[in-house]
Amino acid sequence: MATQKRLPSSKRSATISRFKKFGNFKNLKLKTKNLLKKTGAIIDRRPLTSFFVVLLIIFILIVAGSILRKPKQEATIITPKKEVATYSIGSAPTIKVQAQIEKSGVIKIVAQTPGIVSTVNVTEGQEVTKEKTLVSLSSNYQGGNAAGVQREIAYATNKNTKDTYNIQKDLIKKQREIADKSDANADQLRDITSKSIDETKSLLNLNQEIVGTLNVTLADLVATNVGGANGAQILQTKQIISQYQSAVNQLQSGIRTSEFQASGDKPPADLSNMSRDITQKQLDLQEKALALSVEVSGLQLKLAQIMESTMYPAAPFDGVIERVYVTTGQSVNPGTPLVLIHGAQKLKAVARVPRDIAQKISQADVATLTIDGKSYKTAPVYISTEATDGALYSVIFDVPANYQKSLSDNEYITVELPVGYASTSTAVPFIPIDAIYQSTDASYIFVIKDGKAVIKKIKLGPIVGQYAQVESGLTSGDEIILTRTVVSGDSVRRIK
Repeated sequence: MATQKRLPSSKRSATISRFKKFGNFKNLKLKTKNLLKKTGAIIDRRPLTSFFVVLLIIFILIVAGSILRKPKQEATIITPKKEVATYSIGSAPTIKVQAQIEKSGVIKIVAQTPGIVSTVNVTEGQEVTKEKTLVSLSSNYQGGNAAGVQREIAYATNKNTKDTYNIQKDLIKKQREIADKSDANADQLRDITSKSIDETKSLLNLNQEIVGTLNVTLADLVATNVGGANGAQILQTKQIISQYQSAVNQLQSGIRTSEFQASGDKPPADLSNMSRDITQKQLDLQEKALALSVEVSGLQLKLAQIMESTMYPAAPFDGVIERVYVTTGQSVNPGTPLVLIHGAQKLKAVARVPRDIAQKISQADVATLTIDGKSYKTAPVYISTEATDGALYSVIFDVPANYQKSLSDNEYITVELPVGYASTSTAVPFIPIDAIYQSTDASYIFVIKDGKAVIKKIKLGPIVGQYAQVESGLTSGDEIILTRTVVSGDSVRRIK
C-alpha cells in the first residue's frame, strides 16, 4: 500500500478556504432558487399588481439613468471688478502746508539777574507746586544777597513811613486849625477896631471944640493985650491949644488907621485871608506828599521784593521737572537756562500762508492735520486778517491734549488746508490734478457710471495747489476715478 504525501500547512489552509466558499455558493444558489419560486407564485396569484410594480421599477431606473448621464454645465467666467479711489464733486480743494507746534505748558526757566547758584532745590522727574523755589542765587560765593539787603532797607523805610503817618496827619490837622483861628482872630480884631472908631471920633469932636474955644479966648487976649498986660495968659493959652491940637491930630491919625485896619476890603483883611489860603494849600500839598510817601515806600518795598525774588526763581505752575541745567557754585547771567518744567499743556498748530491762500481757506470744510502718522480733522480756530510773520498770515488750529506726548515744542506737522469752496449749482468745481489726463488737444477724466469707467472730456481753469478748476464737462454728483490703471469700459467699484 502506497504511503500518501501530507500537504504543507499553507496549502491546506487555502484548500479548506476554497471548499468553504464553494459551500457558501451552493447555499446562495439554493436561496435564489427558492426566491424565484416564491416570486413566480406571487405573480401567478397577482399578475396585474406585479405588472405595475415592474413598470414602476423600470421608470425609476430610466429617470435615475437620465440624471446620471446628464452632461455637466460649463462654469460661468466672472470678470473681477477693479477697486478704484474716487473723488466726488462738491469737495473743496486742499493744499498741504507745514504748521509749527506751540506748547503753552512747557517753560524753560532762565536766570533774570546775574549771580552765583547757591542751592539747587529740585531734581529731574520731581513734581513741584506753583511758587516752589527751584534754584537759589546769591551775590557772591559766600552766600551774600544784595537784593535781600535792599529789601530789608525798603521794608524799614516803609514801616517808619506807616508808623509816622498818623502823627503827621495830626500835625497837618492842627496847622489847619491854627490857620483858621488866626484868620478868625484877625476878623475879630477888625470888629473891635471898628467899634472903637466911634468912641475915638467922639473924643476927637470934644478936643476940636476945646481947641475952638481956646482959639476964641486967645483972640480976645491978643485984642486986649495993652502994654503986654495979657502976655503970660496968651502964652499959656497957646500952650494949651498946642496940647489939644496934638491930641486932635493923634486921634485923627488913629481913626484913619483904625478905619484902614477895620475895613474888610483893605489890604490887612486881604493879607489875613491870603495867609489863611496859602497855609491851607501848603497843608494840602503836605498831606498829599505824606500820602504819596506812604504809597511810594510801599511800591519801593514791592520793587525790592521783586528784585529779591529774581534771586529765587520759582515754578510758575504745578508741573514736573524735566531738566536741571545748572549746578551749585555755577555763575549765571540773565538768560542762562536753569530748569525746564512742564505742566498742564495746551497745544496749537500755526500754519503760515500767503495772503491769497489765507483769503481762500474754506470755512465750510475741515482741515486735516497729520500727527505721528495719524490724521486728525478740525477747523481753524482763527485766521489772521493781518500779516503776522513778514508777508505771511497765521492759520491757527487747536490740537487735542492726547497728542502732547507725540509732539514737541516748535515741531512741524503737515496740514491739508481746504482752499476755495465746495461746488454748488453755480460754483466752478475743483478736482484733483492726479485724476486729469491730457492729450495734445483736450483734457479728460474717468467717472463711474453704472459700475463702469466712462471717459469725460472737460475744460480746465486755473490750478489751486493740488486741484484744478473745471469750467465745463462735469455735473454735480459725478464720481471721478483717481486710480490711473483703468481704461474705458472697465468694471469698477469704489474703495470703501
